[in-house]
This record gives sequence, structure tokens and C-alpha cells, in this order.
Amino acid sequence: MFKVSFFIPVKPVRWSVSCFNNIMYSPPKLKAYQKQIIPIIRANCRTAISKGPFEGELVLRVIVYMPRGKTVKREFHTVKPDTTNLVKAVEDCLTKAGLIKDDCQIIHQINSKVYEVSGRVGTYIELFSPDAIELSAAITQRFIEPC
Repeated sequence: MFKVSFFIPVKPVRWSVSCFNNIMYSPPKLKAYQKQIIPIIRANCRTAISKGPFEGELVLRVIVYMPRGKTVKREFHTVKPDTTNLVKAVEDCLTKAGLIKDDCQIIHQINSKVYEVSGRVGTYIELFSPDAIELSAAITQRFIEPC
């Protein structure tokens, strides 16, 4: 059984790739973000990383806390960046930090993008093996069988 959870108190940055002369590269903003959060992941998951990257299937829960502008009145963060690109950036960092072997191991995700709570901007991450939670056979079967 494998389970880690922690908070990264760094303003989230979306995953993106730029292309110049048919060469793909990560933009400087994303590189700076990765440089900041990879050490935080390693510090929070020191014990798990010391055993080598986890190699089995995983469930990932991510809550991204975005800053709220002073004039924003809406309840939900329904503007860019989109949740999937924010989570991709986190997945890449989990791999680069040595916590997981590859992000293709993630078989189920629960992702949310909300406005900051009490000024806390950042990302909450929970990563665990499916045996760490009880998945009922009916729910699991529903995802496997076509409608």
C-alpha cells in the first residue's frame, strides 16, 4: 500500500510546450515552476523516494488553489488555465522528482480548480495505490464496461 499527501505553496503554472524551428521546449515560466516544486516534492516524500520510484498503478487527487483577483465576483474558477494543463505540470514534476516512474501509471484522477482559501495559493496533492481505498466492484466495473 502506498500513500502520500502534501501541499505545495507555490502559485500554480499550467503545462505547455513551445516550438521553435521544429524543436519543442518548455517555456521559462514552466521550468521555473518545476525548479521550485520538485525540491518541495522530494522534501515531503523523502521516505517514499528513498525506496525508488513507485512502479504500480496509482490514483491521483489534485486540488489547485488559484489566486482570486480583487474584482472577481464569481464563485468558481471558470477561466484559463484549464485544470488538465495545471495537473499535467504536477504529473511531470512527480516523475522528475523520482516519486513515480511515469505518469502513465495514474489510472484514476480526481482534480479540482478552486479559488484560494484564506490566502493559500498552491496545489494539494494526494497520491495513492488503488488498494489504499475501497473501490466497490460495481463502480470499478462501470468504468471498464462500455455503456
